[in-house]
Amino acid sequence: QHASMKDQLRIERRKNQLTLEQLEMLEGKLSDLKESHELSALHADSIPLAKKLGHGAFGDVWLADFQDKKAAVKMMTKDKVDAESIERFEAEVRLMSRLKHPCIVRFFGAVWESPDFWLVLEYCDGGSLREHVCGGADDDDKERALRPFKLSAALDVARAMAHCNNTASFDPPLLHRDIKGDNVLMKSIAEDKQAADGRGPWQAKLGDFGEARAMEMDQEAEGEMT
Repeated sequence: QHASMKDQLRIERRKNQLTLEQLEMLEGKLSDLKESHELSALHADSIPLAKKLGHGAFGDVWLADFQDKKAAVKMMTKDKVDAESIERFEAEVRLMSRLKHPCIVRFFGAVWESPDFWLVLEYCDGGSLREHVCGGADDDDKERALRPFKLSAALDVARAMAHCNNTASFDPPLLHRDIKGDNVLMKSIAEDKQAADGRGPWQAKLGDFGEARAMEMDQEAEGEMT
């Protein structure tokens, strides 16, 4: 299996014109990733893809079936597979495997069998926060109707940020660094849970931690904190 991975990586090297040093570094990163995250290592053949949902900076996003539930698969496009992208992918997998909170998009696992690099995440059926709040309120009545929804979403995002900034969860605290409407996803809530929680039909979940970094204590003084 190791020899097969090495052959695949050499094919990627030729396609992406990786240097020998980059290839060796990439192979080492993948080996280390497999050893340290065995529980989140998945196989592409075990995740049937249903339909393409869209395309982002990372690559394509697909709806898939995963262990009797729907999942969103972020699939790195093959033209983006290079040493730098793999390093960013590795960092995001390490981080996402530690993120467990109701207001953060759940991480199910990852595929890292070159040339397939996938993030398998909780599927949020309500789209992005931006889709809900932009362009939908062209008069005062609609704007007023959206206020409870906006407040609920803002509180959910605040809860997710508080979790990331809680040193009991992350030490040093974690900075998301890319909070925006497109990176907040909405998931529908069952009616019985709505009644129990006293909330509306949607829960906001913070996602896309590709730019997240741990905050060093001297960053604020140096003006580097985002």
